[in-house]
Amino acid sequence: MNIKINPDSFGCMFALPADVADKHLKLCSEVQLKVLIMLMRSGASKFSVEQCAAYLNVSQSSVTESLIYWQSRGILLSEHTDIAAQKTESKAAVVKQSLPTRQQVAERMSQSREIAELLRLSEQKFGRLLRQNEMATLVHLCDDEGMQPAVLLMLIEHAVSEGRCSISFIERTAVHWINKGIHSVADAEREMVDVAARKSAWSIVCRAFGTDRRQPSQKEQEAADRWVNQWGFSTDMLRLAYDRCVDAKGKVVISYINAILESWHKSGFVKPADVADSEQKREDNSKKNQTSFDLSLFDQSL
Repeated sequence: MNIKINPDSFGCMFALPADVADKHLKLCSEVQLKVLIMLMRSGASKFSVEQCAAYLNVSQSSVTESLIYWQSRGILLSEHTDIAAQKTESKAAVVKQSLPTRQQVAERMSQSREIAELLRLSEQKFGRLLRQNEMATLVHLCDDEGMQPAVLLMLIEHAVSEGRCSISFIERTAVHWINKGIHSVADAEREMVDVAARKSAWSIVCRAFGTDRRQPSQKEQEAADRWVNQWGFSTDMLRLAYDRCVDAKGKVVISYINAILESWHKSGFVKPADVADSEQKREDNSKKNQTSFDLSLFDQSL
């Protein structure tokens, strides 16, 4: 095919990174590519999300999502903080907007390969076809709340593994992640590791206390994480603190157990023998002091 570029078209030019064509053209959506071209054309200092959305006839959230996409790929940089964080910080709280309609969901699937893939893989994770409100919620979390589809998919996998694969649980957890500043796959991976560690800590505490596994309260979960993951106490030490608490109070008091363990942690005790040795030394010193006191009284009487 004999094609020539019209020289007159070079009257006004702007640069576009070669990586966009070499690495991202097959993956990015039509809207994401258009937003990047608009940004490069106007310049970062003059770029307006509102004007870009109006010109392309898309939502402002779609423009923001596109900017987040190009930043995560290293094409865009921000002088102060990442775009996703700016979007989150601009809200005092995450307020749920009206969910997209069936037609809008279909349009987003046609515009974004990532959105289409998210919905397809979500159906595999759910083990069934997604309902309209489920698809709309997932699209809303990506478009309006700025959560990357890859991160949202990890959240869905987490919900499935926890046996809580409901759209309400996924939405609540997504809002929590957004407010916590979890925006990238790396952030989500760290959060998953932390969740697993906290879950394991509560399991160890239940085993030490001889109680049935149940969903802990926030106070109990924080205490278990502190005792096991931060202070590194073993099951034997937890059991010893539990026994001391029940002997003194007649019941389990989390704050009392925490005070015992905190004292042991500051003293460097790591096993029950350390506690026993310390108490024996204290008892010996007490007897020694009592003997010295009695001798001094005897000397005075003489």
